[in-house]
Amino acid sequence: MRQPVARASAALALVLLLARGGGAGPLLPAPLPAETEQRYAAAIEALRRGDAGPALREFATPEARGSLIGDYAQYLHAEALLRTGDLAGARGAAEATADEFGGRRVGRSALLLAAYAAARAGDEARDDALLRRFLLAHADSPEMPIALYLLAESFEARGQREKAAKTYRELTLLAPASEYADGAA
Repeated sequence: MRQPVARASAALALVLLLARGGGAGPLLPAPLPAETEQRYAAAIEALRRGDAGPALREFATPEARGSLIGDYAQYLHAEALLRTGDLAGARGAAEATADEFGGRRVGRSALLLAAYAAARAGDEARDDALLRRFLLAHADSPEMPIALYLLAESFEARGQREKAAKTYRELTLLAPASEYADGAA
């Protein structure tokens, strides 16, 4: 009994050593210094108030992208670009975030942000492609209802009423309790 416990302890020690950067450099970015954390928090608060400037400055830096919150920094940068009206920049930044972090929630949100930016820019083909990509990769995600709703709206805007009606119907069947199903009815 003593030997399996010793092996498990040694394995745990090795994992902890590697996670802390034992010799080969850190595997994870270092924690954010307090002053950086405060700058990022202020930039997020400004973005929430409608001022995208601080988010554009803070989250476009290599420091932010390489930090512990690099995935969210990239998403917030894309959102700030959208709020300033840079639709092509927002779509590109959001797509890059979705490509890099596709399996995470931030990646899914970035993909929807990219589709939204494409739609606002009038790039219907790109909007459609991004929404279909989302639905193929994330059909079981909590964000599926909004993706279906946006796709149906896209069809409706292009005058494809039958496709829009079919997509709205699919939404009400797959997510009847969602707020988007109410809008689709």
